[in-house]
Amino acid sequence: MGKSYPDRTNASGVWKINEISKNIVTDKTFPGASGHVAICGGGYISDISNIIDSFSLVSSGNATDFGNLSVARSSAGNSSSNIRIVFTGGEAPGASNVMDFVSFATAGNAADFGDLGAAQGNTTRGVGNNTKAVTTSGNQDADLLQTFTFATTGNASSFGNLSAARNGAPQGSGNGVRGTYAGGMAPNQSNVIDFIEITSNGNAVDFGDLSSARGESSAVDSKTRSVQFSGRSNAPSSGTIINVIDSFEISSQGNAVNFGDMAVPTRNLSAGLSSLIKGYCAGGQTPSNTNRIEEVTINSAGNSTDFGDLSAARQGITGNTSRHGGLS
Repeated sequence: MGKSYPDRTNASGVWKINEISKNIVTDKTFPGASGHVAICGGGYISDISNIIDSFSLVSSGNATDFGNLSVARSSAGNSSSNIRIVFTGGEAPGASNVMDFVSFATAGNAADFGDLGAAQGNTTRGVGNNTKAVTTSGNQDADLLQTFTFATTGNASSFGNLSAARNGAPQGSGNGVRGTYAGGMAPNQSNVIDFIEITSNGNAVDFGDLSSARGESSAVDSKTRSVQFSGRSNAPSSGTIINVIDSFEISSQGNAVNFGDMAVPTRNLSAGLSSLIKGYCAGGQTPSNTNRIEEVTINSAGNSTDFGDLSAARQGITGNTSRHGGLS
């Protein structure tokens, strides 16, 4: 006679094996699941792109078509709740004040959200929580922090300023309470890490330094840790790509430490996407445009590995997930 397993209807707190299997295969809501979906938008292929891709965070594989941005643009920023992602600014060409959004649960084209208070190009991955987002620029008004709330469409308003203006998109990461912005160019590549308290409008203050100065990188986060991917070092405008991955603990001010190396290093604003467990770096230049998606386990230092491919090779792409470190 085969072994019988407890039924959760008569053994409190114990799950049947077939229930766990069902969740893993279909619902993707089993304990420890790394998230639901990642969304990447815009970029530059042979011209400015409006493409939105998506891919599952549960298993490796290629991205598929999700829809289109309302306005094609490269080097846009974004912030996300666990319901929607809002794309902010970018180059269309020229700095844009456009904010548009999609809902993670429903594939389709982006809809108008509002306008940035000031047009921002070469924008960054923002920080926030399920209620509030804070974003900044890497170009015009390059020290300006702007904020908006996810639940209600509308225009962004002023939050404060970075400690110093930086082009080349300082990348955001956070834990829902504290947000950090790292790197960028001021005008040369910077190693500065700033931080803010997300619930309280005000200026950013010094957090620490990256292990090496870089611009046009990407960042991911868990509830405790920020990981900073690659970028380009102090060099001519073509930029020398560095393969260094840094990390730091978000709750404690201090300098970043070495995390590992990129399998294929990138520059020019690859998308940083994260869940509570994994971090992904998608697109960018190697130095030609790439469709590669690489992954790391955020809380375990090590080198990145191949995850899959975007639908098209492109630089200046932005993206986020429904389960990053800023979300509960």
